[in-house]
Amino acid sequence: GTFIATVKIFKLAKISRNIRFLTKTLAASLKELLQFFILFFILWFSIVNMMYLYMNDKILDFSTVPKSILTSILIILGKFEISNYMNNS
Repeated sequence: GTFIATVKIFKLAKISRNIRFLTKTLAASLKELLQFFILFFILWFSIVNMMYLYMNDKILDFSTVPKSILTSILIILGKFEISNYMNNS
């Protein structure tokens, strides 16, 4: 019982040390991460709007801006089947 508890404490201490290291790393790079995500979302939303403007009357999944946002997320995740739409063009 005591030995197992001691091993668990050492494992928790190691995880705690790793989490502390991760927290310090993220805190040190917070400015750069913030700049990256601002730029990423500006570019991503621009692409979503372009897809909406170009395909809103051609493909139902791009008929509104919210649907275009969801479809672009599905494309990023690899869950969007483009082959269903290639035959209709």
